[in-house]
Amino acid sequence: MARLDIGGISIELNHYEGSIPYATSYRCQKYLRDYIGKAPDILGLGHAHKNGFFKVQNTYCFEAGAWQSPNNFTKSKGLWGSIGGWVVNIKQKDGVIISITPEWLEF
Repeated sequence: MARLDIGGISIELNHYEGSIPYATSYRCQKYLRDYIGKAPDILGLGHAHKNGFFKVQNTYCFEAGAWQSPNNFTKSKGLWGSIGGWVVNIKQKDGVIISITPEWLEF
């Protein structure tokens, strides 16, 4: 887990753990529901190998996706991954996000 403060915007990256949920947004919802302290402005979660972008409470959430192609283990479990990465453009003023434009680049 890492937390960064860039220009007054807090960004948290976490590999996270747990099984694959029924809905892509559920992991971010659960993570922020149980958050202790001030939640980040932007949250990036890994582990599920899915991609997704949504806003939960006041946090912009990203499911980070995967860099690994399917292997024997994931195939045997019937799991698939979104292989690629995010490019995110953020406009902010005085530490407040004015707009955020995510772009998923699939590989």
